Amino acid sequence: MTPRQTEVLRLWCSGKFPKEIAAALNISYKGVAFHFHKIQQKIGKHPAQMIRWAMRHGLIQEGT
Repeated sequence: MTPRQTEVLRLWCSGKFPKEIAAALNISYKGVAFHFHKIQQKIGKHPAQMIRWAMRHGLIQEGT
């Protein structure tokens, strides 16, 4: 996963909406959607899969 995809996932797992992620990373909403699509292709489309992946890789902690 690219560093940008990792950051998008981390922000999404912390409860940010796509428009908030776009603003935080200074990219377009479509850019966030593109990265999110690539994340889903790599680790799964179900939100629980993405959250478990993020926890295993230290992007978020349980209860975050």
